[in-house]
Amino acid sequence: MRALLDYAAIRQLLQSWGFWRDDEMWERLAGAYAPEGVMTTGASSGTAAQFVAFSREFAQRANIRAQHFVGASDVEVDGDRALGQTRVMILLRGMLHGVEVDVTVFARFYDRLIRLAGGWRILERRPVYERDRIDTVAPGMQLVLDRNKLERYPEGYRHMAYLNNAAGIAQTSENLTCSSDRAALQALFDAGHAWLREANASADGG
Repeated sequence: MRALLDYAAIRQLLQSWGFWRDDEMWERLAGAYAPEGVMTTGASSGTAAQFVAFSREFAQRANIRAQHFVGASDVEVDGDRALGQTRVMILLRGMLHGVEVDVTVFARFYDRLIRLAGGWRILERRPVYERDRIDTVAPGMQLVLDRNKLERYPEGYRHMAYLNNAAGIAQTSENLTCSSDRAALQALFDAGHAWLREANASADGG
């Protein structure tokens, strides 16, 4: 019964994260993380508090509207630690070179979670980008992108990076994890499972 309750609580947390981020519920979003929680996004990497502050600034200044459609989650629990993978579709709308555009990003969140006195919290969240695309909102509008700027980034998130960079708030990292980079993805999974196994080692006194 405890395992079922853990799975339900974790999945609810992962689902609620998208609402809290997109609806600017900043206190609830901050509460989704452990005190030492860390978060990586396209344009920021650091503590959870820094992520929330950056998200607030981005929402106020970037003139880009974002929605996170959170899909199915796969959760693995071991004691007071857990790993989660969650499918997510990120929808962005903003102005680019005078043209209103939509950027659609297919990705997943890879989470390390811990159980605290108040319940499950995210200790570390890393995105894994799969693919993205850009479309003009009005059909037939001409949009010309700088190919050199676009191709600086992997195919997994290059259109998202282009739009974010044009907003001028922060430059998107060129080294984020993509599903096409099998070695980097496997390293992420291996590190996560090694961390999860540490729970058993600590419990056994080893």
